[in-house]
Amino acid sequence: MLEAVRSMRQRGIKAAILSDQSDWLDQLDAKYHFFQYFDVVFNSFHIGKTKRDPTIFGEILQELKVKAGETLFVDDNIGHIDRATAAGLQTCHFKDRDDFMKRMQELHLV
Repeated sequence: MLEAVRSMRQRGIKAAILSDQSDWLDQLDAKYHFFQYFDVVFNSFHIGKTKRDPTIFGEILQELKVKAGETLFVDDNIGHIDRATAAGLQTCHFKDRDDFMKRMQELHLV
């Protein structure tokens, strides 16, 4: 998965994490150093808002200085997907790695 992110960033595509995690995400990064693959990491633990709050999508888009229709949101939670879609983002419901990679190829992102 990180290889896909690396490939996208090499092509000039911004990559970010929007995660509903506790400080566990920071602990994982301390061990595996994966934040380096992303332009920015948004963690609800630090920003005080989760993906259950639909206003988060607009705020993140504004922070990234990108348009909703030009942004792809990937998540395994259909509720988060529905809220992102309602906010105008393109979405990909993550089911497994193979399905994800197929979708990224269809979108010419990898």
